[in-house]
Amino acid sequence: VLYVDGEPRWEYRYLKNRLLRTESRFEREIDLSAWLTSASREFEQESSPGITALRRCPTEAEELLDNFDLVILGDVDPVRISADPLDGQRFVEAVATFVERGGGLLMLAGPKHNPAAYRGTRIESLLPIEIGREAARADQPYLALPAIPTSPHPVTLLEADPEVNQMLWE
Repeated sequence: VLYVDGEPRWEYRYLKNRLLRTESRFEREIDLSAWLTSASREFEQESSPGITALRRCPTEAEELLDNFDLVILGDVDPVRISADPLDGQRFVEAVATFVERGGGLLMLAGPKHNPAAYRGTRIESLLPIEIGREAARADQPYLALPAIPTSPHPVTLLEADPEVNQMLWE
């Protein structure tokens, strides 16, 4: 698992620690490499025992495909993946290719960058939602709805019948 996040927010600390502790009686079940973009250059990025800590965030699809089954994107601005802003574009393209070729992607939304920073990218087209064009208002409730109610993405199916499914969402 590659877990990329911007800051060590609660979700990052909890999920990273949980993944680091995942093991069965005989062996580790999950190997984790974490990349925290807000960390200083001297900070040793965290990883499972026996896994070499990342010295840079992978920005090539082949590197992701060869080393990971799942990419978790927290509330991270892809432009901040490295000191080179072009690495952010390379990273987004690599993640999209990784998913198109069968890799897993988990998006953990946050208040700063995710999902808004992925609007208009290839990653947006892979998501079972439409990223809104307006900033969310904190004083109004958020109503999640499938992007295409008559042909919902399988992830959004609560019932097999599309009409019942739409009614449940509304």
